[in-house]
Amino acid sequence: AMATPIKEAYARFFNTIVSIQLGRNHLSQNTFFVHFFIKKFSQASDGVYRDHLLGILQKLSLKRKIQSALIKNGAVGILVNLLDVVEPGINPKKPLSLSESEVMNLHYLSDYALEYCTALLMNLCLRSAGRKKAGNIPTEKLLRVIKELLRHEDIEVRPYANGILYSALQVKRVWDAAKETNLAGSLTQMINDLDNEQERSGDGVQPQEVKKQFEYILKQLSKETMPVGEAKNSEDPNYDSADEDENEEADEYEEEDEEDEIIEPDLDTNDLKFGGL
Repeated sequence: AMATPIKEAYARFFNTIVSIQLGRNHLSQNTFFVHFFIKKFSQASDGVYRDHLLGILQKLSLKRKIQSALIKNGAVGILVNLLDVVEPGINPKKPLSLSESEVMNLHYLSDYALEYCTALLMNLCLRSAGRKKAGNIPTEKLLRVIKELLRHEDIEVRPYANGILYSALQVKRVWDAAKETNLAGSLTQMINDLDNEQERSGDGVQPQEVKKQFEYILKQLSKETMPVGEAKNSEDPNYDSADEDENEEADEYEEEDEEDEIIEPDLDTNDLKFGGL
């Protein structure tokens, strides 16, 4: 088996390559690489190696052809499992006030892994095929993960979680489960908590931005029936052009360098910043 430092070096190299569009164009010419990376990711244990694989998959997911391949290869379920299931032998990165039965794996992930995982899951759920895959996950499990992400102390994660929830609610069984479990009540409490959060310095996500997104979801949940065809409403803060084309066959004819304008995490110390590119 390949030594861990060597695997990490390989993963870091590819993560660097896909940090620029030229690299993404090259590696997405066919789906060989995404099949390879998703297999390695599903087999990887906690650590820098897995974090880099996650970064690779998220950056490649800007390509619709890669999104389709990831969805078909079970990435939605793999990501939800990663967030939900506590891995044996792994300690949380910081002390938690939750009881052992309440702790989910999302509290054990590095900040990098958590943000890239939720960003990738949102990218996939914005596609109709991705929503269907999310809808096939047991609703109790899916909503448990989403609610925990929505209240997570890393505020950068919450807009991604909000996007995942908005997309998932377009699946009837998820909508019904959300109504039955009073998700609206949980969102109301989260909105009240956001009123107590101070504005943050810098260009990051602000509590009032998240509050506006939560209020939109709450407005949808206040309706008696599941809203249909409102995803293209210009007033919808969660609307993304990635879902305009529902025809999966159209992926085959898109330009090689065309990418969806999907929000992704800011570059951090695990990525290389390229000046002038």
